[in-house]
Amino acid sequence: MVAREASQDDVSAAQGGDLGIVREGQVHPAFFEAAAALKKGELSKPFETPYGIHVVQALEHMQSVLPTFNEVRGRLAAEARREAESRLMKELEASIPVKRFPDALSAPATNAPKTGDVTR
Repeated sequence: MVAREASQDDVSAAQGGDLGIVREGQVHPAFFEAAAALKKGELSKPFETPYGIHVVQALEHMQSVLPTFNEVRGRLAAEARREAESRLMKELEASIPVKRFPDALSAPATNAPKTGDVTR
């Protein structure tokens, strides 16, 4: 096969270019769109992604697969944590008054004691 000889991707070249089942989110969106548009046995025209130039052949009909809850559990938990953190930060910012003194932070201290000075 051409992929085995010409591919610069060692992993897919060793498998003759066979990527197995490709799911949305596993590959660059342009790659997925090109592969999903093909009918069984159809060969794509060359197309480019940030990873190089590709030619794809669909070995099977495209199938819509819904992942199981266990497959997406971690991603859903992380998303829920981010949303909860964001909501909490907004609540805290609204309930805790904060005064900012940008001039005091950027102005040099003129009355600060010098090293070795004794203050009483």
